[in-house]
Amino acid sequence: MAIDTLANPRHRFLNWSNPEFVQAVARLAIVGCAIAYAFSDYCLTHSPTLDNVVTSKRVSLLSGGVATLILLSTIRSPASSLFRRLVGITHDTLAISIAMFLGVDANATFGVVYLVVIVGNGFRYGAPYMAYATACSMLGFGLVHELSPYWQSNPTLSFYIASILLVVPGYMYGLLNSLHRAREQLQQRATHDHLTGLMNRAGIEERILETVGASPHGHVLMYMDLDRFKHVNDNAGHAAGDRLLREIARVIKRNLRDNDVCARLGGDEFCMLLIDCKMDTATQIAERIREQVESFRLLWGGRVYSVGASIGVAASDSVDDGQSLLRLADAACYAAKNAGRNSVHVVDASQRISDTGLLRRLHIRE
Repeated sequence: MAIDTLANPRHRFLNWSNPEFVQAVARLAIVGCAIAYAFSDYCLTHSPTLDNVVTSKRVSLLSGGVATLILLSTIRSPASSLFRRLVGITHDTLAISIAMFLGVDANATFGVVYLVVIVGNGFRYGAPYMAYATACSMLGFGLVHELSPYWQSNPTLSFYIASILLVVPGYMYGLLNSLHRAREQLQQRATHDHLTGLMNRAGIEERILETVGASPHGHVLMYMDLDRFKHVNDNAGHAAGDRLLREIARVIKRNLRDNDVCARLGGDEFCMLLIDCKMDTATQIAERIREQVESFRLLWGGRVYSVGASIGVAASDSVDDGQSLLRLADAACYAAKNAGRNSVHVVDASQRISDTGLLRRLHIRE
């Protein structure tokens, strides 16, 4: 889960509807209950007449058991057996269960295990958990310090423990934030085109597969190829071609809706996925993009350059999967080029296209 959490900046971890967050809180509660049990056991050994300490031990055991049940109920396992779910608790809870039986001598052990659990879960669940755990740790220790004469009589030890609870998770929080930024940059480079800032082929293909796979109907894909772009590269150079591609990308983005996705597939080819869009609306958007691309003028080296746009428009209702939709829109773009370039070819949404080769050869003049 660490990879998913860190790679996706929009992933909202601090949400009680997220099972991973519930698991993280349950683990933290189990550790806290174990520490409370060990501390109560220590006090009972030194002051056997304290009845409230016995109650504290029972409350700690009961609370730890409830937290364990919550953890077991939220663990996702391919098998439903109790053994599989117990294994899913992982090493941190297992270590605490063993330490529970060590009695008074386990206080230092609990402190070490507590930090291990916080740091380990921080790597697993990301920086938000680290911040949450640090705040809970400081709050819990502050309450224990105020209510316990033992900690109040040992200010030096209290200072060291408070420093550890604050510095170690705080350092790990900064480290995880740096790791998050690095992963975000890698993700950006892997799925986006460095020249235009749009998605690249890998990113848009994955998005098409996810969108069509989750909801097969109601989407439109536009495949656009620039006309006469080679003329710009050959006569003005690749720097002019790159400038033109960036400007065309801006034209595309300002004509799409907020939830639409656009990408540069490579060279002078672009792709636009219109999510939950009617064909009439998609056709209007395609025509508007074509007109603005045609009217755009690039001034470079004292000369003016212009290009056209051949756009193929296809609906997800005409195919069975995302790959077929991409092939259909590509074939429609070929049909637009064969019709004389700088045009829009729309595939009838009511038609089921099985042979895109026929569409690619449409309008070819013998």
